[in-house]
Amino acid sequence: MRGHAGGMALPIALLLLSLPATAQVPAAAPSPRSDAVIARFGEIALSDGQFRVLLEDLPAERRLALQRDPMAIGAFVRDHMVALGLAAAAEASRFDQQPDVRRRLEQARVEGLAEAYLDSLWRSDPGFPNEAELQAVYDANRGQFMIPRRYRVAQIFLAVAPGTPAEDAERRLRDYRSRLVAPRNRAEFADLARRYSEDRRSAVRDGDQGWAREDQLIAPIREAARGLEEGAISEPIRGPDGWHLIRLLATQPAGPAPLSEVRDELTALMRQQRAVELRRQALNDFLSRKPVMIDEIALGKLAPQRTTSRQ
Repeated sequence: MRGHAGGMALPIALLLLSLPATAQVPAAAPSPRSDAVIARFGEIALSDGQFRVLLEDLPAERRLALQRDPMAIGAFVRDHMVALGLAAAAEASRFDQQPDVRRRLEQARVEGLAEAYLDSLWRSDPGFPNEAELQAVYDANRGQFMIPRRYRVAQIFLAVAPGTPAEDAERRLRDYRSRLVAPRNRAEFADLARRYSEDRRSAVRDGDQGWAREDQLIAPIREAARGLEEGAISEPIRGPDGWHLIRLLATQPAGPAPLSEVRDELTALMRQQRAVELRRQALNDFLSRKPVMIDEIALGKLAPQRTTSRQ
């Protein structure tokens, strides 16, 4: 949307919420498999089905972040394809058979197997959090969900290509404004937006750009909107890619975001914290049955000795 920038993120402090431990982050629901290729790196191909498996194996909060950001999904796929390519090159050159590399691979296998087994020791509860639990945490932390003032504006936008004069676009918008505020033969903003605005996504909606938070508006439009009464029309506004004429349709004061807008993020954070607590509990139970015994004296003899220097 022209005139908007940025997005909303939940505070990391929510990870510190005190919650009872009874469930785990649920895995993604099984997805239909497909052989359609979505990425290639030389002779290496990644199919739709393989990509879905990759997503299902990710932690729930990581999946949620990727689902919200198409750019992040592209980066994730690129990184995976590069890793596959490097691994194939290493195997082709028998690099993986070098003694030190084999030791590192075995250590990675042990650590990965231990993590997978630890995950199997705690059970999932796909119903967590239920509506009451979600509402209780939201109510207790409502102040952390504050969003700034929001504006609903309609605009007529005229683009200005880099290096071209901007006077014509500004003059046209001043002409449109004079027709909109004329006491007689007054034109309708919606009609002019549909006919002349070069932001076609909003033009088909009578110029209406919908609701946007104050921090999502580019600075010149934000400053103009702050000084308008509802229904008023601004002077022409110079933006980075052209000229805007805006009409302030409505405002909403700053306040906490409704639960409906933060439900997914809050659910993911609550499940993430629950997972951490249950993993810790499962590990403690495992160690209580067979604790690790360390000979501190023998270990001390093997540890690197600290050297002291004299002045």
